Formats: sequence, C-alpha cells, structure tokens
Amino acid sequence: MNKFLFSERLSARRKECGYNTQYALAEEYNKRFPSSRKNRKEENAENSSGILGTIKHYENGNYSGSPKLDIVDNLCKILECDVDYLLGNIGCKKHDIQFIQDQTGLSETAINKLCEIKIISEVIGYNEIDLNTINLLLEEMEHGENNIIHAISTYIRSIGLSEDIHYFPDNGKLYKKKIISSEINSICISAKSNIFDNLLLMDIQKHLINLKNNLKKTPNSKKAPDTN
Repeated sequence: MNKFLFSERLSARRKECGYNTQYALAEEYNKRFPSSRKNRKEENAENSSGILGTIKHYENGNYSGSPKLDIVDNLCKILECDVDYLLGNIGCKKHDIQFIQDQTGLSETAINKLCEIKIISEVIGYNEIDLNTINLLLEEMEHGENNIIHAISTYIRSIGLSEDIHYFPDNGKLYKKKIISSEINSICISAKSNIFDNLLLMDIQKHLINLKNNLKKTPNSKKAPDTN
C-alpha cells in the first residue's frame, strides 16, 4: 500500500465531502459509529487519542503504523468511496464506476453525471428527455465517423490549431498540410478560417436534422428535443 497516496486521497475525499477539518470528520465518525467505550475520554472527537488522532495519523504520509481495516471501512462509508480507492488499487472512487470507465473510456465525472441524470429522471421524471437524447447520439455512432459526435469532436479540436491543419469537407476529416498530396483534388480549408467553423457547424446541424427526421419515421421511437 502506498501510504502517501492513501493519506492524500483520504484528505482530498474528506474535503470533497464537505468535512473541511479533521475534527468535523471525527465528529461525524463518532455519530455514525459510536464506540462501546463512548463514555471514555479518549473517544471524544476533540481528543487526539481518539478517532481524531487516528484521522490525523492516516492523513500523515509519514505515519509509521498501518491503517486498521475496520476503521478505513467505516471512513469509506462516510466518504462514499470503496476501500480500494483509498488504498490506491483503483483510480475511481467506486468499483462499479471503475468498471464502466474500463469498458467505455468515459471519465469518472462523465459517468457520475449520467448516473445523476438517470436518478433525477426516475425520481421526479425530469431530464428523461436528456437521457433519451444521449442514448440516441451514442446509438447513432454505429454509422462510423459520419455522425454528430464526430462532427462536434472535429469542431472542438479545431479551435486554436495552426494554419498547417486543414479540413476536407468531403469526409469531414482534419489533415496536416505536409501529408496532403498534390494528387488530392478535394477542397481543403484552413482550420483558422471562419469558413471552416461555419462548415463544421453546418455539418452538425445537418446531423441534427437527419436524427430528427429519422425519429419521425420510426414508430415508438423516443423523442429527442426540438432543435429549432
């Protein structure tokens, strides 16, 4: 176990969960997991020999002792993360999120946002249309590079590129000038030009219109938001 990583993650996660001080976390720990020896002085959060002292030791990367599994497990329940995250065995805070990330390449933040949208949709019936649209955009990617997400990606990546980057309208791809052969007759446009941005935005709008028209033709299809 990397003790420095453990201490860094414990401290960072504590603050992320709103426990700005070690005392605040110790106080919550004693509320959630009262000791059978709760009347003993050392169990008070204010006393450094109790859980407060333990948290101070754990957040000190130079602490020579080894964290106790039961205490770490309890801390993880409060901080809403898996033990393996604090121990440095996984990069995401929970195993299920780590699995999704490994399978899809999505960031932990993106996965959590999707989970939030789903929860809101189920609890109060709000954001369902956004969830349906996300599904639609991902399902549409089956058509290869000719899809709206690729068009958006190309537009985002184009910002700030050098003039040596050019865009080919016929295939929607970016190329460096040095690899453009004289035999290629396709029109290429500088990534710095306004025309380039307008072409990409028109391409994105075209994809949106096609998606909307396909939805109208498909019976029982999920509705996407109006793009007008």
